[in-house]
Amino acid sequence: MTDTRSVAITSARALFLTRGLEATRIEDVRDASGISTGSLYHHFGSKLGLLEAVVISALTEHKRALLENLSANLSAFEAVQKLIATTAGSAKIPTTPAVFLDFAARWNPPEAVH
Repeated sequence: MTDTRSVAITSARALFLTRGLEATRIEDVRDASGISTGSLYHHFGSKLGLLEAVVISALTEHKRALLENLSANLSAFEAVQKLIATTAGSAKIPTTPAVFLDFAARWNPPEAVH
């Protein structure tokens, strides 16, 4: 991920969580990230595109944390303990169920290619 995308995603994630999706404008992300409005639209296309990138980033971080914690040679009990600890720790990744639900309600995935 380019530095521009990463900075924009981090800034947008914080704003979406503190202000909410509706109250956060692209201009707010621009001001928080120092990235031009044109560059934000170039990278994400829209605020919804930016939200999609935020959700994908959070899920990727969670997956990475799960894999790191479960990569050791663990007993089944230890693996379950690590799974619980990682999932509980994902609450520290600033993405809430409300953000996911809002994204799911608004996202229109592209038509499947047959």
